[in-house]
Amino acid sequence: ICLLGIDESKEEWGLEPAVSFNTIVTQVRRLSAGEGLSYRFTGAESSDREIAWLPVGYADGYPRCLGNGIGVVFIKGVYAKSVGRVCMGLVAIDVTGLGVVEGEKVELFGRNLCVMELAKKAETISYELLVRVHGRVIRTSSGGV
Repeated sequence: ICLLGIDESKEEWGLEPAVSFNTIVTQVRRLSAGEGLSYRFTGAESSDREIAWLPVGYADGYPRCLGNGIGVVFIKGVYAKSVGRVCMGLVAIDVTGLGVVEGEKVELFGRNLCVMELAKKAETISYELLVRVHGRVIRTSSGGV
């Protein structure tokens, strides 16, 4: 696991993540006050919001327990919370005021959002999140690897 730049020990090794889980925004839409979304129309709020849909869900290895504002992603230099439930192939995030457009890159975990922090939110360990990324997720490499 240290080869991936992940170290959950108490030692300070100065490792940097060598793996990330990224996706893109496939749709941005306005969600009116009181309007829910995803399974059972959860995530309703008292004010209008802008929601971005991401084409990743629990079938891809993103934990269901990270819905309803528990999970966060990194987009446009900020952390955006999940909205509603994590669906089989979709996650919604609140991007109100960020000026997000379709095709925008989103980090689910990596350099800006440590997999260990995400694992704590999911009440698991980082190793589980790393191995549960499904085979249908496209893998790429960079940096001469």
